[in-house]
Amino acid sequence: MRTAVALLVVVCAQRASGEEACAADFPSVDISPFLVPDDSPLASARDATAAAWDHAMREWGFARVTGDGVPPDAFAPFRAAALDFFDEPLERKRAYSDPSGRYGPEGYTSLGVESVGRTSAGALGGEGAGAQPDLVENVALRGRPPASIDDLASRPRFPPTLFPSAGEHWAAMDMLHGAILRMTARALGVPDELFEGAYRGTQANALRLAHYPAVPGGVDSLPAGQARYGAHTDYQGYTLLMQDPTVGGLEVFRAPNATAGRMAGEWVAVPPGGLVVNAGDLIELWVNGRWRSAMHRVTNSAITQRRLSIAFFTGPRHDALVEPLLQPGEARRFDAVIAGEHLQRKLAMSNV
Repeated sequence: MRTAVALLVVVCAQRASGEEACAADFPSVDISPFLVPDDSPLASARDATAAAWDHAMREWGFARVTGDGVPPDAFAPFRAAALDFFDEPLERKRAYSDPSGRYGPEGYTSLGVESVGRTSAGALGGEGAGAQPDLVENVALRGRPPASIDDLASRPRFPPTLFPSAGEHWAAMDMLHGAILRMTARALGVPDELFEGAYRGTQANALRLAHYPAVPGGVDSLPAGQARYGAHTDYQGYTLLMQDPTVGGLEVFRAPNATAGRMAGEWVAVPPGGLVVNAGDLIELWVNGRWRSAMHRVTNSAITQRRLSIAFFTGPRHDALVEPLLQPGEARRFDAVIAGEHLQRKLAMSNV
């Protein structure tokens, strides 16, 4: 039910004002009012915080999150364990691959398997069916990590060197996601239970450790059109992305907005570091297009350096019916979907 519009795309790095000027207005939202008890003085700022979130999701579909209470180095052990795993020989890593070799199930996925840009066919800023395979290897952890070392036996594709730090990261992201759902409900003027109920008992949450190996030969050594990770939207609910602390590459597509004087779409570089949250396809559907599931990608701007990002993907239960929340008199822009069916369609499209 979307309409594709042909528009000029301006790459942020090519703008005369420079990349930093492009990213200067990337939104940042302090979510601490939704992490405190109701009787805390800070809770009085919830309406203002929800309004800031509403603006960020309308205009960008992305925001940098602050006030999360997580120390900057809290996940250093998890990052170190992940990098050590990716330094292992390929055959050792493949011991944790799903027998299908495809991206989707829990476990390791090697370079050349995923082409996420193929999921964006027909979308403004997207690439489509001819997108190159991505220059990324990853480990996907489906479901809450094991609570004890004994429980690892039931998760043969879960690299044991990621225990227990993966569980600690999951717990922190799960807590922050709960606050973001409450903030979402406040911004939309709906009961908390509307979202919390859809997520209760969900099987859809996952951690993805995405490793982009360094390419010593630089951009000139790559095939034409090759990117680290193709342009795409995320498939489910919110994504909580812990960025690489020093190596950039993430870009977000800002759609045209005539009211704001932006007649063409543009790619905007997001500085590295920190926690970035974006709305996925199901959020945009849920709010009937009020918020954006924004196209984003990882460019070759730092291709000679390795890069590691850790995404916490969230989604409602696979059997949840997601349909637009309509305001009085508002026309429906999207058809309802079953959450798990939508996810599987997107995953199938992303495999080479």
